[in-house]
Amino acid sequence: MKTLNEKLNLLKIKIDGGEKITIAIFGLGSVGCYLLDYLVSLADPQLKLVVVGRNAEKMQQDVNIIKTAATIRRQMRSEIVVEGGCDFKDVASIEAALKKTQPDFIVNSSRLFAGLKYGTISWSNLRAYGIWTPMSVLLGKNIMEAYEKTGCNAISINTSYSDAVIPWLKSAGMAYFDFGSGNLNHLIPRMKFYVAEKYGIKNLNDIDITLVASHFHDVVISKEGQAEGVELPIKISNGGGYFTSLNTAELLKACSIAMPTDQKRNMMNASSNFDIINSIISSIRENKKYKIHSPGVEGHIGG
Repeated sequence: MKTLNEKLNLLKIKIDGGEKITIAIFGLGSVGCYLLDYLVSLADPQLKLVVVGRNAEKMQQDVNIIKTAATIRRQMRSEIVVEGGCDFKDVASIEAALKKTQPDFIVNSSRLFAGLKYGTISWSNLRAYGIWTPMSVLLGKNIMEAYEKTGCNAISINTSYSDAVIPWLKSAGMAYFDFGSGNLNHLIPRMKFYVAEKYGIKNLNDIDITLVASHFHDVVISKEGQAEGVELPIKISNGGGYFTSLNTAELLKACSIAMPTDQKRNMMNASSNFDIINSIISSIRENKKYKIHSPGVEGHIGG
């Protein structure tokens, strides 16, 4: 398995050479559909978007509505390919899909049980995210096993419980995802909302935040507005210096805002995936630095 920097250099060669950038989305549930829509909205003719899964007919229906909506918005510039017949429980099936599609990015948005949001069950009974780890790791493990067997060099992103799944894979001596997306990234905008209102900042993009946290604390903060008494590393600035007098308890409390509990929540997860991909491509094209927040990065617990 190549290092992340080696993979980024390979991607840079393709981008600079004007070659197609192939982004493979494994699993076209709600996260995958939102992500596909966001990527299409870039109106980027250099992107080739491949959706991979078992049911080609179902995926084609989802692709058709995304393509139609994007065409109405005059944004349909990217190529979309449907790659059906891939069983994520079968490593050999994933190997075949990787060899055929030759992706530059892989996003694992598959779920062992489609449509089931684990947190909606565990939170009402017990703050027990660890019990969902085996369910979250299984399909990701299969994808990364196939990834290693095929010598794939794609930049890989996992979407489910990444600050547990990715360290698990690394600790087992297996190939592991380069990035994770998820709850860590969901807190940043909430903090920006609070800071913008408190200091009268009109452009949320002018607010810069660095946060380190675990999946557990991400969820406790967003659901309860507190961090169980743990002092988390947070730095916030607006370009003119850091805010040093912020009341952290007040900041965390402001993060507990009303949100839907159904599949619409996956807009946030898909946006995290989009931000990782778009930041990487933009940084290469523009020779600029972008900060992203990612759970499980480099196989670390937390994010």
